[in-house]
Amino acid sequence: MSAGPFGLALFLFWGCPSLRSGRAVSQLADRSALRRQRRLGLALRATVAHPSACGPDGPVRSKFNLILPPMYIPKSFKSNAPAPLQWMKEQYPFGLLQSQQEGQLWATPLPFLWSGPLLLKSHLALANPQAQSFLKQDKQEVLIHFQGPYAYISPKHYQHSQNVPSWNYLALQVRGQLSVLDQLGQKQLLEESILAFEPTYWPQWEQLPEKYLTALSGELLAFQVEVTAIDLCLKISQNKSQAEQLTILKALQSSPHLMDQQLAQAILQLQALKD
Repeated sequence: MSAGPFGLALFLFWGCPSLRSGRAVSQLADRSALRRQRRLGLALRATVAHPSACGPDGPVRSKFNLILPPMYIPKSFKSNAPAPLQWMKEQYPFGLLQSQQEGQLWATPLPFLWSGPLLLKSHLALANPQAQSFLKQDKQEVLIHFQGPYAYISPKHYQHSQNVPSWNYLALQVRGQLSVLDQLGQKQLLEESILAFEPTYWPQWEQLPEKYLTALSGELLAFQVEVTAIDLCLKISQNKSQAEQLTILKALQSSPHLMDQQLAQAILQLQALKD
């Protein structure tokens, strides 16, 4: 089997001392790095203002710039409409907080509270190494992934045999800059979270001893994320015919798997937003 042009290039490079000179190595490394950057899209600055984040003078834009590449979303599945985005925010507030510091990747599943179109808040245990990384370096760029229901889609649901299996899913990715909240900000976050997720718990919360609340506060790290980019993917077979979409919906509704049923329900709710 032929090694091809790439294998030949490697052979020539390592087999020839003159090619391994510092200048040649540097040039090859530079070209390789440039190709990787182009593939990853790192040259794209994600300073996106979502249509739902509008003020009296037009779109609200964050003051921060990110060099994180956006989530890949085929055109058929990308949503820029405010209504589906708001629905996704309300239905799936539990996300995966991802960050990186000194080559170490961190990821923690957390509940998030939208305090505004471009402001997210949450908290994590102070004992969590990711929390310690935020204390060590505030103002970090982070990515938060909110996953909705997903389901396997069999090719038998299509009208033509020349098709392959796929998966349908709902996903929301948010990128922004994280900053640690002070004690007052943390107290406000906890109160806002109660009112958002279980307002009937409020009377019990107010009766908790101050000593207990102080101890609890010392075990948490609260933070906010100023959002710079939002990517919403609603992959629900929009690239298929109406008849095929209906067949898939009925299959999901009749499936014994709970996740399939949840996706079917989500599809109906999203369709209702268009009416």
